[in-house]
Amino acid sequence: MTDEELEAIADLHRGMVRASFGIYSTTEDADALATAVREIASNGARYVPRYDRLPNTDYVHKTRFDHIQVFVVRGAVDAWLAH
Repeated sequence: MTDEELEAIADLHRGMVRASFGIYSTTEDADALATAVREIASNGARYVPRYDRLPNTDYVHKTRFDHIQVFVVRGAVDAWLAH
């Protein structure tokens, strides 16, 4: 396989995400996910400039954020208690 062919295969995986539903997920949650995926798929060129491609071909968002505040319940509770 050539480098160009490998690059083309790697490009097919760009923007992969994982989503899952839990016991408390609602129809509205599923609709919101579908809407977001359609938006991203339809406007991919708008999102590409927001990411840097690393030497290992991973992508990293140019805007850094505090993942603890976003993804950890403790961070959300701490922020709520601080107000």
